[in-house]
Amino acid sequence: MLKLNYTPNSDHFIQIKKWLFEQEKDNKDGFHNHWNMILIALNTKNTIIITDNDYPIGFIVYHISDFVAKVSVTVIKESERKKGVAKILINESLDFFKLKGALVTELYCSPEESELFWKKMGFINIPSNTFRPPLSMYKTLIDSLSYSNEIEGEYVIKLWFFEPHETKGRNPDRIWNLNLGKDERILNTPIIYPVSKDWKIEFIRGGVDDFSGKIKYFNTDSSNYSDYLLIKELNEIVT
Repeated sequence: MLKLNYTPNSDHFIQIKKWLFEQEKDNKDGFHNHWNMILIALNTKNTIIITDNDYPIGFIVYHISDFVAKVSVTVIKESERKKGVAKILINESLDFFKLKGALVTELYCSPEESELFWKKMGFINIPSNTFRPPLSMYKTLIDSLSYSNEIEGEYVIKLWFFEPHETKGRNPDRIWNLNLGKDERILNTPIIYPVSKDWKIEFIRGGVDDFSGKIKYFNTDSSNYSDYLLIKELNEIVT
């Protein structure tokens, strides 16, 4: 019977290490090179395994900071692949991340061939100029506001994938038409999007330009150290 274990013990890791080395010997998977990372994750309780009768056949190494769960390694034992094991491990891990307070999950596709699988799991490619590795992907864990191709209301967020001085003559790369509550401050559905904090953002309030500048100077629900734009409510501007 397949079951997730969120607190694996040393015996589980000995078994995982054995089949990681066997896979490396047979087909050069290379995942045993992450063993130090896995050991650190064990000590910090940041590894989730999936077991069959308590024998580990796959695992995820993760870290949660602020509201972002970052997955650094995901491996399924070779003999257990293409059996739906990965789907169970990932879906239930995402539910766990959400329970821990994460709003979004991020990962880096390695090997590159895994990109198609992650897309099938609902992950989306992150824009390439966010200072992340190529083939980085994300998936929100709660409903988030979809962006539009045009302005449709009086309350709008516009985003460029460039710094302000680079945007002359450029149309915004993303537009969000805000759906606000009765107080015209709380978003019914939040914006969650991977960014560089130096990108340009504009806020139109009541049809009038309210803010234009770098994201890090716009008061959002994410910290200045976050790699995500999170807007749940419209606050005062930080100057």
